[in-house]
Amino acid sequence: MKKILVGCGIVCFLCMLAVGGCIALLFLSGSDSQKEFYDAMATGDAKNVMALFTPELKNEVDEPVLAVWIKAFNENLGAYKGMSATDFSTSSKIENGATLYETKGTATFEKGDAKSMLKYVNGKINAFNIDSDKMPKDFFKGPASTELYRARGKEFIEKALGGKVSDAWNMMHSALQEKVPLDRLKQMMEKDLSASGYLKSVKFGSEESVTGPPYELKVFFDVVGEKGGFRALVRFEFSHVKGHLLGFDFGVN
Repeated sequence: MKKILVGCGIVCFLCMLAVGGCIALLFLSGSDSQKEFYDAMATGDAKNVMALFTPELKNEVDEPVLAVWIKAFNENLGAYKGMSATDFSTSSKIENGATLYETKGTATFEKGDAKSMLKYVNGKINAFNIDSDKMPKDFFKGPASTELYRARGKEFIEKALGGKVSDAWNMMHSALQEKVPLDRLKQMMEKDLSASGYLKSVKFGSEESVTGPPYELKVFFDVVGEKGGFRALVRFEFSHVKGHLLGFDFGVN
């Protein structure tokens, strides 16, 4: 009987070692993923962080906005120290042929802590959420550069007045799409085209910002049609690390 009991004790001990080893491996794996993310953050270069994202997440994040967030985060939290071993979890599964992986917990930095969650799809970050009371709520005062929104506004006008109204509509935020359904936008563009004639050129004119919240950027363009020129406005609102196209006004006479 004693031999049996001793044998059971050894099996239980080995099981405990195996479970403990699995937990340690999960922690190391999740901790390495978090470190990779914060090492990229520490460079201060938004391109290095964007390189870790899936194409889907890249579509939801604007690099000039991410750059501002990274700068504020590094200034207010400082260098990354590691993950808390007592407040940490990871999970992994296969779904529709894709490997889904999540790591979350408390990340420790030089100046404080943050709740950190990273979700991966096939080894790339598909979602992230970082929350810390060390980050000021009003840190965002505008994108690091407005070049992206000048280009995006120009593209919107060229598509809207260049026969690609559906593509232009897809560039609009869902809230604006609700106010201006596709059929209505097509009618508006037909009316503007009848007044301006064939689109010849679109050039950046000027821009104005409204500190908000929400922060707004108004980009003005000089548009020339075969029947004359006019001023056009494309308005962006910023939230969730992105500038959303939420307004426009084509001043066709």
